Amino acid sequence: MAQVIRLAKISDSENIYNIYKEIVENSTISFEYEIVSRYEIERRIQSVIANFPWIICEVDGKFAGYAYANKHKERSAYKWCVDTSIYVDKNFYKMGIGKALYTKLFDILKAQGFINAYAGIALPNDASIALHKSLGFEIIGIYHKTGYKFGKWIDVSWWEKKIQDLPNEPQNPKSIAEIGL
Repeated sequence: MAQVIRLAKISDSENIYNIYKEIVENSTISFEYEIVSRYEIERRIQSVIANFPWIICEVDGKFAGYAYANKHKERSAYKWCVDTSIYVDKNFYKMGIGKALYTKLFDILKAQGFINAYAGIALPNDASIALHKSLGFEIIGIYHKTGYKFGKWIDVSWWEKKIQDLPNEPQNPKSIAEIGL
C-alpha cells in the first residue's frame, strides 16, 4: 500500500467533493443539509491554503481522505489556535488514514507556530472520538442539542490538543509559504 500525503490543490476539489457529498447526504458528521457545489469546495480550499494547511491522502493513487486547519476565532488573541477537520473515504476506514493525515497536519501546524488545535465531533461518533483520543486530544465540553439534522437534535463534543508548549513571547504564526511547503 503506497500512501502519499501532500498539500491539497484546487484540482483536488472533485475528490474532496465526492467524500464530502457522502458525509453530508448520509451522516450527521457535517451539519450541512445539502452538498455545496464543487466550485464552493474550490473556494473553501482557496480560502484556507495560504495560511493554513489542507492536506490530502492518496493510497495507491486513489483519493482516501483529507484534513485541514482553519482560523479558530476572529479576535487577534486567538491567532495561535486552529480548528481542525478530517474526513476519510468510507472505503479506507480502519486503515490508519486518519491518524496519518492528522499526524502530518499537526507537524505542519507546529512548524507554523500554532499552539492549540480544536475539533468538534457530532455525537455519536465512536471512531472519531477514538482517533482524536489516540492523537492526544482531550474533551473540553459538549454543546447539547446544538444541531438538528435528519429529524433529531445532535450534541457536539469539543476537543482540544496542545500542539506545542506555550512560548513566553509567541511569534505570529507563519504562512504555509513561510515554512517552505
